[in-house]
Amino acid sequence: RESADFKATVADYTESIDALAGAIQVLSKQDFDRAQAAASLLQIQRQRLVPSEAKSALSAFLQQSGPDEMLFREAPQAKGYEFQSGGVVEMLKGLKDEFDTKKANLVEEETTAQHAFEQMMQQLTDNIENASHEASQRDELRQESKQAKAEAEGNLAQTDRKSVV
Repeated sequence: RESADFKATVADYTESIDALAGAIQVLSKQDFDRAQAAASLLQIQRQRLVPSEAKSALSAFLQQSGPDEMLFREAPQAKGYEFQSGGVVEMLKGLKDEFDTKKANLVEEETTAQHAFEQMMQQLTDNIENASHEASQRDELRQESKQAKAEAEGNLAQTDRKSVV
């Protein structure tokens, strides 16, 4: 029963750790700032009311390398969106580390418990073998005693017959 509980708990930890790793990976890929123009154009492109021709034109515009860089040197472009999930990513990493530690401790405890169980089983097996051996020796001794008694009684009976004769 303990082994089944251990396996279920380890499976839960493993699933949680895998899910956290996936979430960390997805959020980490989003860790970049988006330019204001591109962000607003992306929002417009996703609107349902915008005609498909306009969406394709916006998509083509966003994919091109852009106009001459000299045009943008005077004023820096404002950020349309700055990645703000850094705290969430750090929290998820901390949770993943905690689950990794708990899983490792659980595996270590299970290994120790399994070793203790195997030692106990070996001790009980040895005790059973020793008890069986002692019981068989007592039975042999009892049989030898019965045989010696029978011989002694036979000798006594024979001696009594000789004395009577």
